[in-house]
Amino acid sequence: MESAHQISALVALGAGLLSFISPCVLPLVPSYLSFITGLSAPALRDRAIRRQQRYSIMLHALSFIAGFSLVFIALGASFSLLGSFLRAHLDLLQHIGGYVSAPVIVSSQMAIIALVH
Repeated sequence: MESAHQISALVALGAGLLSFISPCVLPLVPSYLSFITGLSAPALRDRAIRRQQRYSIMLHALSFIAGFSLVFIALGASFSLLGSFLRAHLDLLQHIGGYVSAPVIVSSQMAIIALVH
């Protein structure tokens, strides 16, 4: 079972790398770097400025990652909660669906019969 987890991790890493270098993501990297660091492209190339701003850059990068993580964790938790709620009330939802769809089905059948005659 250990090898299956290693393979899964390698596949996930490879998929992440492929998605990172895809044509729709790779052009965004310079703007993300400028956004995260707060520095322009020429300032990012300057080693002295990078060294001087190293703490600030790390703080911005960690804040960016924390913000992204917080948003996606919140979305995942919200949809998980919604799914649990819907699953708990599945019988009621099926009855409601039946009551809503029955008139639609009957009226469409009547419309088809009216068109045929």
